[in-house]
Amino acid sequence: MHVIPYTSIPIGVDTSIDDTFTNYAMPILDQIIIELEHNPDYKFNWSELGWLQRWWFSSEQTLQNRLKSLITKGQL
Repeated sequence: MHVIPYTSIPIGVDTSIDDTFTNYAMPILDQIIIELEHNPDYKFNWSELGWLQRWWFSSEQTLQNRLKSLITKGQL
């Protein structure tokens, strides 16, 4: 059996789009990078491209490079 973590973040259901990004999407993506780096056998699927794009443009180059590395390794 393979268990693949998956999340979906509703856009602005209970909060504004900015609050949803700051309180949900950004922390999830930040933490996923840490977890995947510490566990090379883990994989994570992210389907919310709007949140990923917003995260990308608000992140520092070093964090972007870490994400690229995980994509290259097939973890994300």
